[in-house]
Amino acid sequence: AQVAEGAVLLRRGDPVEAYYLLDQGSIEVRRGEHRAVLGPGALVGEFDPGLVQVHNNLEVVARSPLEVYKIEADEMRAFFEHNPGTLIRLAKHLDDTLRQGSA
Repeated sequence: AQVAEGAVLLRRGDPVEAYYLLDQGSIEVRRGEHRAVLGPGALVGEFDPGLVQVHNNLEVVARSPLEVYKIEADEMRAFFEHNPGTLIRLAKHLDDTLRQGSA
């Protein structure tokens, strides 16, 4: 899907409905005071290891026109239920990236 510059992919407080795999462009990911800019290959969404998070704790904004693949939250939850190690690694990677990006 194509996404315009400035569009909000994920808004803090909204229900977790989708994850996005970035193919082209760049996004800014914000969680609290932490911010990071990510490019192609980034997978963003709410990576709650307990799979209980129903609202986004992130805000993700397009910094340029994007080409993304949208993955429905139910599909990702099913994948994570069968691959819990992947969920934990993705959550840690995003946390580390946000901490480094806000330095």
